Amino acid sequence: MLFAPARFRASLANLREHRFVTFAVLTDTIGAGLTLPLTIVYFTITTDVPLAVIGVLSTVASLVALPIGLVGGLLEQAYDDVDYISAHAYYEEEGDMSSFLASGVNMDHFIDTVTTAADHVKAHKKSDKRIDISFDEWNVWSLSKWNEQQKTFELQDWPVAPRLLEDVYTVADAVVVGGLLITLLRHADRVASASLAQLVNVIGPIMTEPGGPAWRQTTFFPFSLTSRLANGTSLQVKASGDTVDGGKHGEVPVVDSAATVEDGKAAVFLVNRHQTETTTVTIDLAGLQVDGDVRAEGVWDDDVHAVNDLGNRERVGLRTNDTVRRDGDTITIELPPVSWTAVSIG
Repeated sequence: MLFAPARFRASLANLREHRFVTFAVLTDTIGAGLTLPLTIVYFTITTDVPLAVIGVLSTVASLVALPIGLVGGLLEQAYDDVDYISAHAYYEEEGDMSSFLASGVNMDHFIDTVTTAADHVKAHKKSDKRIDISFDEWNVWSLSKWNEQQKTFELQDWPVAPRLLEDVYTVADAVVVGGLLITLLRHADRVASASLAQLVNVIGPIMTEPGGPAWRQTTFFPFSLTSRLANGTSLQVKASGDTVDGGKHGEVPVVDSAATVEDGKAAVFLVNRHQTETTTVTIDLAGLQVDGDVRAEGVWDDDVHAVNDLGNRERVGLRTNDTVRRDGDTITIELPPVSWTAVSIG
């Protein structure tokens, strides 16, 4: 009891010394506490959604936001020492082609979420520094097949140099890889580097056979052509058009696109996600000041599961799209179903 008054006086002194912070915390606490009941009242009055559903949705929203606070807290501590956030993403067809063809939508959301979290910390710290993304690993990968293969190996009987992760890629896989490249190009302002994982044999665009030949898988072609044509500045493409069912991703644009320009030359990259219909695309070049010939190449096939393998190493390759036309600053082209196309100008 002899020390209680001293502690009490010290506490009051601290409150007086930090009265502005104390007032701010009190105000924030009251405001945060009123947010939930006022939100419930608002939605009860303005919608026909049952009260129980509103409560559940509010709880779910709060739970979803929890990891952002944890990440933000860690990033705030390390912000001055971090230049890039490493990102990894792999996609596979799991019996749902609609979702698979819309994989780029998921990568878009992934990139936006990471950069938003980083920018939130930047604003909170009032920092002039910006953290970008290093996409250290991305690809199409049949992860479920690998998980099954792992079960066939006992640790004590692990074979010497077994064939691991030698995925054989389809036309659909190539279209998705092309779509992911489009997403990465579109976010070139924040994605400083992006590394396809891997390159040879192990989920690679190039395959080899011991003592035998090497050949290009379907995914080689969009990767190779994009790396050759995508130069200079990545443009913000203002696109409009129809939507298609993207499976678990909801309604998504039928056509996904990105474009680059440098020294009077331009390249436009396009994916048609529709599984049965050809799509007509019109490209407006006004203001870009690009002249010269127009050429269109891409990957598509009547059989979206066609592959290049040891028995038929050139079944799938780049195809010329002869429907491309230019009239002044306007280009039109017909995109086959489930296709990736690169249009080069100049």
